[in-house]
Amino acid sequence: MYYYSMDKYINSEKINEVLPTCRIITKHDEIYEMIASILDGYFTVTKDDNRDLTITDSGHSLIFSSKGNAAEEVLERPFSPAALLSVAKSMTARKNRTFSSDSTNRLAILGDISVQLTETEFRLYEILLGSGNMPVSAEVMSASIWGKYDRNLCTVHLSNLRRKLDFAFGDGTLISVRGKGYALRRTN
Repeated sequence: MYYYSMDKYINSEKINEVLPTCRIITKHDEIYEMIASILDGYFTVTKDDNRDLTITDSGHSLIFSSKGNAAEEVLERPFSPAALLSVAKSMTARKNRTFSSDSTNRLAILGDISVQLTETEFRLYEILLGSGNMPVSAEVMSASIWGKYDRNLCTVHLSNLRRKLDFAFGDGTLISVRGKGYALRRTN
């Protein structure tokens, strides 16, 4: 069962799921409260030093750093809540950049984060997952699912898949490779 709340779907079976932890460092209480409210439901905000993600307010930008990852991300002001959430999710998902799937529940999985897909979206995801680092053309995906190439049908389902993957794993998860097709973003 899914509940819709504040622009996000919450799976009632995962309400007790352990969320990644985040520490927010800022001099301003209102900035702290704003960031905490954006992350609510996706992260557990903590003051503990043992956390998955740290967001530091520099005054003109937010600096994201995650445990076990030397790379940092910077989000310049002004920023949208969606941009903040996208960077936070992608930073914590980088701990384990292995894409996987759960065919029983039709889940796309990246690290500790999963998203449920429709049957068609899941079939497209499985094709992309099985391609390794190689892009797959829309023609090949369409033919393997529907037996023929239907540009509009394939475009609609790829668009829905991209939206779900970007929302769950961060922007740019499903990439278009000009002249070659589509692939899952693979970074270390």
